[in-house]
Order: sequence, then structure tokens, then C-alpha cells
Amino acid sequence: MKRILFGFAASICVGSIMHIPAANGALITIVNHSFEDPSLTDGVDVVDWNGWNFTLGTGGTWNINGNAFWNVPAPDGNNVGYLTNSLEPGIPAEATQSLDVNLLANSSYKLLFIVGHPIGFGATVGTEFTADLRAGGNILASVSGTGLEGSFQQVQLLFDSTGSSFIGQELSVNFYSSQPQTAFDSVQLSVTTVPEPSSALLFAFGLAAAMRFRRKRSLPQ
Repeated sequence: MKRILFGFAASICVGSIMHIPAANGALITIVNHSFEDPSLTDGVDVVDWNGWNFTLGTGGTWNINGNAFWNVPAPDGNNVGYLTNSLEPGIPAEATQSLDVNLLANSSYKLLFIVGHPIGFGATVGTEFTADLRAGGNILASVSGTGLEGSFQQVQLLFDSTGSSFIGQELSVNFYSSQPQTAFDSVQLSVTTVPEPSSALLFAFGLAAAMRFRRKRSLPQ
């Protein structure tokens, strides 16, 4: 499947504290976006992502605090969601969530999430994780990487819907892991309306006219 690298920005966790920049624009609801449901005691994991569906492989929710597999605590809360690849070689684990909102025209979307791998489970060759934003099952934008081992980084994915043929179709977020284990946290999706060219042009003309009128009034009579 062809994947398009739209935008990638990583913020590496240093020490034990990670600052999580907030998404800009209007936030779209993502159920259990930081995997704090269910509430778990330190070190405990369960095979479930409440609010998400596993379509390939499996995964779970893991409270990583006080855990030897990580050099840092969970970036957002106590838990992370992890994926474990399928038993069949070459088939990644996949988790998805349909967002119950449709793709808007002339809008800019920003998907932010945090990703990392337990110590001993980092990638040695090839892609470790992939994330994509879809509308009606069609990939709008996708980003892949290897990620950090024992720590986390933030990843950004951008999409501008101007001219898209999938306007009005339901949005979904998908995560994949091609290696034994990949952890995700703090998933945020925001949308900002992009002014139509005609509106922006009209505003520019109006601003220019106002400036000319002001200059004319300020000239000596």
C-alpha cells in the first residue's frame, strides 16, 4: 500500500518529564485518547484499548510507571496503549478508531500523538510504526518511523482537505506496528477552517482600499 509522508515533527523526551504541546484549532473527540481507561496500578497491563478496535495483531493498555522497560513515565497520565505485531511475518498489528465526524471541505487537520518502544523492543531494521488519517477508509495522509527505545517522541501529521474528493466521508485514525511492540499515547486531532481563496482575496482588496482611503484623508488639503 502506498503511503504518503505528509508531515513529521518529533519532540524527544529528555529525562523524566515531557512537555506535550496542545493541538491547534478545534479538537475532534477521540475516545480514550491517552489510554487511561481502564485505570491500572503500576506495572499492570490488560489486553484491550477501550474505544479502539484491533483489526490485525493484538495489543493492550499498560501502566508503565515503575517499570524496568522504560526510562521515563507515561507522557500523559499513567497508561500507554501498545500494539504487538501479527504472528504472520510481514503483517503488522493495527488499531483503529472511527471518529463519528466527516471530512470538512477547505479545512486543515493536525494529528498529534506520542510513540515509543520498551527497552529491548526497538527497531533494528525498517519501519516500526505507521499512523494514518482516513476518510471513508481512504488514506488522506500517513507517517512512518522507527521511534525511540525506552522513551517517547511526539509525531505530527498534517492534511489540507482543499480539493479532496473524500469530503463528507467519516474520519478515522489508524495505528500500526510492524515490530514486536510499539506504545502510543496522547492522541489529538484538531481541525482549522481554511479561508476560501475568493474570501481571502476580497478581504485583501478591502484592506487595501481602506488603507488608500486613510492615506488620502491624511494628505493636506
